[in-house]
Amino acid sequence: MKSSIVALQESAIQFSEKGEYDKAIAAWKKLLTVREDANIYNTIGDLYIKKGSQNDAVEYFILAANKFRSDGFHQKAMAIYKKTLNIVPFQYSALIALAELYAEKGIIGNAVMYYLKAAEKISRDGKIDKTIDIYTTILGLTPSDMNIKAKIADLWLSKGLPEKAANDYAAIAADYMLKDDIDMSVEFFSRAISSDPKNVPSFIGLSDLAEKQNKPEQAFNFAAKALHFSHNNKDVLSKFVQVAIKANRIQDAKDILSKLTMSVPADLFYKKLFGNIYISEGQWDKAWEELQTCIDELLQDQNWDEAYALLEQFKELSSIPVRQRLITIYRGKNDNELLAGELENLAKIHEAHGAAQQALGLYRELAELQPGNTSVKSKIEEFELLLELKAPVPSPEELQISVEEQGTEDITQKNFQEERTEAEFYTNQGLIAEAISIYEKILAADPDNIVVRNQIQSLRSLNETGPVVDGISDNDGIDEEDYESHYTAGIEYKNKGLLDDAIREFQIVAKDPAKALLSSKMIALCYMEKGVFIRAISELNTLLESMPGSDERVLDIKYELAEAYMKNNDYDKALEIYSEIRTINPDYKDLSHKIDILKALSRKSEKKQKVKKNRISYI
Repeated sequence: MKSSIVALQESAIQFSEKGEYDKAIAAWKKLLTVREDANIYNTIGDLYIKKGSQNDAVEYFILAANKFRSDGFHQKAMAIYKKTLNIVPFQYSALIALAELYAEKGIIGNAVMYYLKAAEKISRDGKIDKTIDIYTTILGLTPSDMNIKAKIADLWLSKGLPEKAANDYAAIAADYMLKDDIDMSVEFFSRAISSDPKNVPSFIGLSDLAEKQNKPEQAFNFAAKALHFSHNNKDVLSKFVQVAIKANRIQDAKDILSKLTMSVPADLFYKKLFGNIYISEGQWDKAWEELQTCIDELLQDQNWDEAYALLEQFKELSSIPVRQRLITIYRGKNDNELLAGELENLAKIHEAHGAAQQALGLYRELAELQPGNTSVKSKIEEFELLLELKAPVPSPEELQISVEEQGTEDITQKNFQEERTEAEFYTNQGLIAEAISIYEKILAADPDNIVVRNQIQSLRSLNETGPVVDGISDNDGIDEEDYESHYTAGIEYKNKGLLDDAIREFQIVAKDPAKALLSSKMIALCYMEKGVFIRAISELNTLLESMPGSDERVLDIKYELAEAYMKNNDYDKALEIYSEIRTINPDYKDLSHKIDILKALSRKSEKKQKVKKNRISYI
């Protein structure tokens, strides 16, 4: 075998020396059937050159270069590709191969040069898609090359895709704007609008440009055009309201928002925009009215930073509702330093308003954070005496008399848990007088029980406001600040695990139309924490029945309802609701994960049922 290969090589060389190129080529090709060799391909290519057959020569040079490349001899491959280009300057596969090899070596300039030549070649051949692919590859190597970006946009236009071209032109204009090249930015925004007169990104970009040039009226006009072509785009609407405020065209913004909110008046997004408008006008009360619900939703979702960003604008007002929510944020973020400062601020405000009970609660929490703060301890003692929660310290003479009267009698403390449970039951049923009666019996036996004393005081204040149904007073005279206090108290009770107390507070707040939905949801969540899933399901179903289908919060309530069904082991119902949510919004929260869990639980449940049915009873 070896001798035959050597013989073939010798004969191929002899044919070449004699100028018998066809015979030499045939001999080398026969050798290729035995052993594929890049050098043989190259030799055949040289022989075709001598014959004057350029096309055949190029074919074998490419085969030689490809073989060298696959074997890892990149320098040799590059030499052969260049040799090919000396014969055919725009040989596409050689150009692409050289571009790729230079890119692999990190020599970006050379890589781009060969890619551009390849793009020029196939562009002349009318292959637009392939040309776009090459330009996109070049952009991967030189992301800031504006000329390449423009070439791609031009190609989209030539392909009959003006919208795509316009978006690319607008992106180029935005890049120039970042470089403060105003003229080029305007030029490309103009190209975009010329390609697609409804190109929203261009109008937004021109609005931004006008703002940078301190031309508020021009900025407003461009934003208005963008909104005209995309009135459902919330980013565009936000931009419009922002420039309307700067251009003092606030009424225009209000008119647009009023039209858009007719179908979804409770949409939190629109409330935010209205809130921003009222802030620009200095109408802080109206701004708070609009943004309060948004802030409460963010607090409920524990989105502390976004809630703070909205709330921060109202810090200077020093109002109780603002301070209460700041405290909730600082608690959530475990920022004890800021929490302590805000607790003290709010305690002083309550003290100034004569709200001793609220001030005391805040001072007690502050004492937990600052156990060595003697001034806070003094405040607590002061308010406990004021509210008769603590008896004055007796004099030595009084103390001696008390000891003598007491004698040596052994006083034992009774556990009143059963009585307190019974009292709570009566309270939940609205039987306040009966509940007070039980608490008074406990207090008679245990006069120093501050918790019971507070409970009696709370129930008496409730009873004075009118008849109570299911723990809710029918009195409609509660003002906004009282609702705020009850809502904050409910949140605090919930965070501390005092769920029955939290439910009572939220039931009171539910009478406020502005907070009815949020409070009802909180009541359901409290029942969920208690493990009373049937009550949670009932609350959430009732809430859904009262909400319009267009309300964006419907999905959130349905999500919680499905969770309640799941925890109540009603897997089919939970799966049904989760699936319904997914048809509306496939990316909503962790739906896919929940559905997978439910399917597994459902299969497990079915398996258990089958096992039970297959069991034989011997009874």
